[in-house]
Amino acid sequence: MQGHWELGLSPYHYGMRVRMGRAGSLPKTLDCCLGRNEALYGPILLALIKKLDAIDEMSSSGELAKVFPWQGISPDMSVFLEELLKPDQRG
Repeated sequence: MQGHWELGLSPYHYGMRVRMGRAGSLPKTLDCCLGRNEALYGPILLALIKKLDAIDEMSSSGELAKVFPWQGISPDMSVFLEELLKPDQRG
């Protein structure tokens, strides 16, 4: 399982969670509630994938923290949505 990450959506009682972690391990890097607004699931997942595209797959969770400073387990991702979904400003 060296260097491979898993990212996905996971349904649960309060809606949907987005989870990310090392393959075969618990999703410790990112585990946030997306709620029940299904219209957000696709854009959020695509925004995360876009951010991950520039990161080497062998990166540590510490290196990922530079890209996802709000990483970890969170009951609600809404605090981070504006930052995550805003257009890329790098030109």
